[in-house]
Amino acid sequence: MTDQTPHSSPGVAFRFVLADSLRLLIVDAGVMALLGFRPEDMLSGAVALPDRIHPDDADLAALLFASSSLPRTGSCNLRVRGADGRILCVRADHHAYQAGGDALLDLSLHDARALPRTLACASGNGSLAAMLENSDDFIYFKNRNHVFTGVSQSLLTLCSPPAPRTELLGLTDYDVFPEAYADIYYRLEKEVFAGAASVREVQAYQALDGRKGWVDNRKYPIHNDRGEIIGLYGIARDITVQLHAEAALHEERQRFRSLLENTVNIAVQGYDRHRRVIFWNHASELLYGYSAQEAMGQLLEDLIIPAALRSAVIAEIEAWVAGGPSIPPGESTLRRKDDVPVTVYSSHVMQAGADGPEMYCLDIDLSERKRTELELARHRDHLEQLVHARTVDLSVAKEAAEAASRAKSTFLANMSHELRTPMSGIIGMLALARRCMADAAGLDHLDKARQAADHLLAVLNDILDISRIEAERMRLEDLPLDLGSLFDQLLSVLAQKATEKGLRLEMDLPGRLARLPLRGDPLRLSQILINLAGNAVKFTERGGVIVRAWLVEETPDQAQVRIEVSDSGIGIDPEAQARLFNAFEQADNSMTRRYGGSGLGLAISKRLVGLMGGEIGVESRSGSGSTFWFTVRLLKGRPAPSVVTAMEFASAERQIQRDHAGARILLAEDEPINREVTLSLLEDLGIQADVAEDGLQALNMARQTAYALILMDMQMPNMNGVESARCIRADSLCRNTPILAMTANAFDDDRKACLAAGMNDFLSKPVEPERLFETLLRWLSAAG
Repeated sequence: MTDQTPHSSPGVAFRFVLADSLRLLIVDAGVMALLGFRPEDMLSGAVALPDRIHPDDADLAALLFASSSLPRTGSCNLRVRGADGRILCVRADHHAYQAGGDALLDLSLHDARALPRTLACASGNGSLAAMLENSDDFIYFKNRNHVFTGVSQSLLTLCSPPAPRTELLGLTDYDVFPEAYADIYYRLEKEVFAGAASVREVQAYQALDGRKGWVDNRKYPIHNDRGEIIGLYGIARDITVQLHAEAALHEERQRFRSLLENTVNIAVQGYDRHRRVIFWNHASELLYGYSAQEAMGQLLEDLIIPAALRSAVIAEIEAWVAGGPSIPPGESTLRRKDDVPVTVYSSHVMQAGADGPEMYCLDIDLSERKRTELELARHRDHLEQLVHARTVDLSVAKEAAEAASRAKSTFLANMSHELRTPMSGIIGMLALARRCMADAAGLDHLDKARQAADHLLAVLNDILDISRIEAERMRLEDLPLDLGSLFDQLLSVLAQKATEKGLRLEMDLPGRLARLPLRGDPLRLSQILINLAGNAVKFTERGGVIVRAWLVEETPDQAQVRIEVSDSGIGIDPEAQARLFNAFEQADNSMTRRYGGSGLGLAISKRLVGLMGGEIGVESRSGSGSTFWFTVRLLKGRPAPSVVTAMEFASAERQIQRDHAGARILLAEDEPINREVTLSLLEDLGIQADVAEDGLQALNMARQTAYALILMDMQMPNMNGVESARCIRADSLCRNTPILAMTANAFDDDRKACLAAGMNDFLSKPVEPERLFETLLRWLSAAG
C-alpha cells in the first residue's frame, strides 16, 4: 500500500462503513462492466468485495478495510476475482475518514490495463525493439501496475491463447498465462515494487504444445529521474536442457555409486592420483576391517599393502597415472587392519576424475578357497600316507578322496553361483553406461572395466565347468553336428588375433568329413577346439598354427575323429607335460602373469574328451612347438540345420521393436541391480514390463493379467521361481504364456527343474543382450 494521492481517472466507486461487520453503502453501476457483478447483489451482501480479493493480497486488504488510523488516503495494487472466475489486476484508490460518528471508506477500483502508463512502451525504442524481436530469452517490461509495456517475440510461445506481440502490450500476466504461473510472477513483482534491488527464482513453465520446462527468471526495478520505481523489466532464460542434463548426470552418478556400494561379494575401493582413499564400500569394510570413515583420505600403502610390497605397488601406480602400462589383474596377498594376511583376486580400472586420474580396485576374497585347497592338499597327503601304511584300507581311502573332491567341486560351484549374480549386475550396468556415454575417454574406461569383468566371468565359467564335471553333473547334448561349421567358427574367432601377431592360421578338414552328418554336442566340441587353438595362438610368437582333422575309424553308426592343433610356439618340456591337464596348472606358473589364463582350459578339455569317449594328449619339445591332439566318438545322424548368421542375430532387436513394441511382459526378479539392467534393455526394445520382486507376487500378477511373456528368476523370497511357474501353469491367466527362466543357477539339473515346472526356456546369467533379444524374439513370435 502506498501513501500517495489517488489518481482522478474514472473507476468503480464503493463506500463502506468500517466496523466489526463491514457494510457496503454505495456501489457504482460500473461494477458490472469491471467485475461482472450486479450492484444489487453486492449491496445485499450476496457478493462481498473482500471475499473476491486474491488470498496473496490479504495483507493489503486487511490494511484497506481497517477501521483504525483515520483519516488516511492512498492507493495500492490489488488482484480481484471477477464473476467469470478470472483474476483482474486493479489499482485501488482509497480514502478513509470519520463522518457522523461512522468510519467510512471511499474506494475506487481501476482496471490496471486502462490506466495511464507509468512506463513508456519499450517497442518504441529501436534498439530495444530489435532485441525483443530476436532474443531467445523471454524478455518483458511492465509498468507500476503490472501491465506489459514490452515483450520479446519468444514470450509468445508460452502465452495462451497465442497473439501477435503487439497485442500483449497493455495486458497483465493473468490475461495470458495460467493463473498458477501468474500468481508466481506477481509475487516476485510485488517484491521489486517493495524496493528489492532484484529478485531471482527458477520457475516451471508450460509451452503451448504441453511441454514443461524451467526458466531462470530475474526481475529488476526501473526508476525515474527522481528515483521512484515506475516499472520493472525481467529476463527469463530457459534452463530446461541444463537441468535435465544435471539431473541425468546426478542420477547416473548415484546409480553407479549405489551399484558399487551395494555389491556384497566384491570389495571396491577408489583412490586419487596420490593413492588417497576416495571410495570404500561396505564389502571393503568387511574384508579389510577398516570402516569407511577410518579409510577415507588415508594412503593405500598405509592401509592394506604389506611392507615388502609397498615400493613396488607405489611404483606401479605412479607409472600408470603417468600414462604407463596398467596393472594386470591377478592374485595378491594384502593385509587387514589386524595385520592378518588376506589373499584376493584384484582387478584395477583407471578413470578420469575431477582432480585427475582415479584408480578403482575390485577385490574378491580368495582366503576361503585357499584354506579349502590347503585343507584338501593336507587331506590328500594324509591319504597317500595311509595308502602306503595300510593297503587294506585302500577302498575306504579312495572313497574319502572322491568325497573330498566332490565337496571341493560343490564348494567351487556354489562360489561361482554367488559371484555370477553381482557379476550380472556389473556387466549389465557397464553395458547400459556405454549406451549413454559419448565421451571417448569414458568409453575407454568402461571398455577396460568390461574387459576385466569378462575376464573374471571367464574364470567363473571355467570353475563352474570343472565343478559340473567333477560333481558328475555335466550332461552332453545330442544335437546335429557339422564339423565344417565348427571349423569356420573357430577361424572367425581366432583370425584377428592371429593376424595381429603376424601368424598363419590354417584349417585342414577333408571335404567328405566336413559334409558328413554327425551328432554330438557342438558347443562342447567347439569349446575344446577354441581352448587348444587359442592356446596355440597365445604361445606362438612367429610362424603359424594349423588345425587338421581326419577319420580314424568309421562304422554304420559311429565315426571316430582325430583332431590335431600344431604350432611353432615355445614348446613344453617333458616334466611340465605331465602337469598340463591338471586343474589350475600351466607348463610354467609364470605364464599366468605373462600370458594370462586360469589353468583350467586343458583340464576341462580333457574331461570333455573323456565324456565324448576319446583321449587327449600332447607331443612337444621345449622351443620346438607343440601338437595337441584328441579323439572323439560321434554318432552319425541327419544333416545339421543351417547356422543362424550374425546379421540375423543382430536384427533380433530391430525385429522386436518392429513387430512386438508395446508387448506387455512380467519380470520376476528380486535382485535390484539385475532388475534395473533388464528393465532398461526391455525399455529400449519398446516392451512394457511389470515387475514382481518375488515368486508369490509374480503368481498373483499372472492371475490378474494375461502377459505376452514372463521372465522368471529361480531363487526369490517367499516363493521361488520354479514353484511360481508351476502354480502359474495350474491356475492363472498365463497358463499358455511362454515362461523363460533367467537365473545364475547354471547346472543341467536346474534347467531340467525349470522345464519340468512348465517353463519354456532357460537363460544363464549374466545374459548377453543379443542372446536375450534372440530368445525374446523367438518366443514372442511363437506366442503370436
